[in-house]
Amino acid sequence: DRVGGSLPTGDAQAEYDAAYGLLGQGKFAAGEAAFRTFVKRHPDHQLADNARYWIAETLYARQSYQPAATAFLENWQADPQGPKAADNLLKLGMSLQRLDKTKEACASFAKLLSDYRGAPDRVRGAASRERAALGCS
Repeated sequence: DRVGGSLPTGDAQAEYDAAYGLLGQGKFAAGEAAFRTFVKRHPDHQLADNARYWIAETLYARQSYQPAATAFLENWQADPQGPKAADNLLKLGMSLQRLDKTKEACASFAKLLSDYRGAPDRVRGAASRERAALGCS
């Protein structure tokens, strides 16, 4: 998938939108490549954090749970107060759950719920449901 090289150039928003559009079409490998190109071209752009999240999400969607877990963890570590911090912890926990790392998954959900009280309801609710399903203490 070489689509990343064919992103429109010059306008970061247009590049991001093109990459995101690939995800909407279910083209996860192409979306990953496009978001990697976006991050390479615009590492400090306000959408770079989102782009890194979507790279990890494409891995998760393709059931590549170990690389996804690594990416979600690195994203969270790089910007623990960023706009996608809570989302990264949620998906880290979900990735760890798929890898049968229940203790670590529970820890990720617990950190999200304790440290990110202002996270969107959908994220906190998902973390609560995942914790309950896993039987986290």
